[in-house]
Amino acid sequence: MTILARLVLSSLLAVAVGGCDGKASASSEGEAPSISLALLWEKGDSEVSPDQDFGRIVDAALDEELNAYVLDASTNNIRVFDRNGRSLPTLSRSGRGPGELTEPVSLVHGGKGTLYVLDRVNGLVVIPTSNSNTAKGTSAPLPFIGSDFCLSRERVIVFGSHNGHPLHEVTFSGTIVKSFGDFDGPMEYPQHVPALNSNGKVACFPELDVVLTVPKLFPVVRAYRLADGAPLWADSVRGVVPWGVVVNPQFYSTGQHRDGSDEAIVLRPLDTEQAVLQYRRSHQIDSAVATCVITIRTGGCLAVRDSTPRLVAARDGLVLSFTHGDYHKVALYRRRSANRTVEP
Repeated sequence: MTILARLVLSSLLAVAVGGCDGKASASSEGEAPSISLALLWEKGDSEVSPDQDFGRIVDAALDEELNAYVLDASTNNIRVFDRNGRSLPTLSRSGRGPGELTEPVSLVHGGKGTLYVLDRVNGLVVIPTSNSNTAKGTSAPLPFIGSDFCLSRERVIVFGSHNGHPLHEVTFSGTIVKSFGDFDGPMEYPQHVPALNSNGKVACFPELDVVLTVPKLFPVVRAYRLADGAPLWADSVRGVVPWGVVVNPQFYSTGQHRDGSDEAIVLRPLDTEQAVLQYRRSHQIDSAVATCVITIRTGGCLAVRDSTPRLVAARDGLVLSFTHGDYHKVALYRRRSANRTVEP
């Protein structure tokens, strides 16, 4: 049965465009178009399909044929479903050998029958996806622990604190080509800034020669030029609680409010001109998610407090998402907009 899930982004505080000097800008009023998602299929409900349980979904991706790849960190497996939700053979296995996973954190489909996984122990892992691809999986250790990565043609951009920078272009063999980017964080606690920037999100836009990044616990989105790492703009995200802010001192007695920062959990391309940035509203794994849509060229960001799924991949009018709650679930949606419906 098709269920219509609406993500209404309206009457929101928008962050104005930052300058090219990399300094965060002030905000202004703005309104985003309504977006709705029509559910095509969903997996992960034990009461409906016990054989489709997930332990801990950490990422997911779509390929050119709209097959969905779901990274389950509890089993170190990649579950595969076709565009109609039918199960396909599972990929990968636990271990420290070539193509194996130990602590996977991020997943990207690179085209040509190849998956790339960032693993905190094994580094950059390459896994073939098609039966016709007879190449074995490979693993390339990194000289630092990464938390997220993206691909831009022949470039791999990894987020992680190393050499005084949060961003690193690395080869597929794990060699660092260059490190770039600025740290963000509470300047009153400079000793905590590198640690706060050791985890974050990154998204590549090769057509625009742009990479976006945001620290996990500090709400500043930055854009850099992929070719040379030069800063392009920076925006502070309004309505997001940064690290070190106690919202309710009575947190432990009431159980109603968060204590500490909101966390950036998704930064992914929505299309060639926009990215989606999502924050979890507390440290509770099933808490509400705040969504903002970023214009890549200029940096405008519209934020909303809403209970929405994590929108981790978009392709050909379809959006792949996952949610945490009583059960971890993955779902494929058809994306609709206020002006038109994009058919798969």
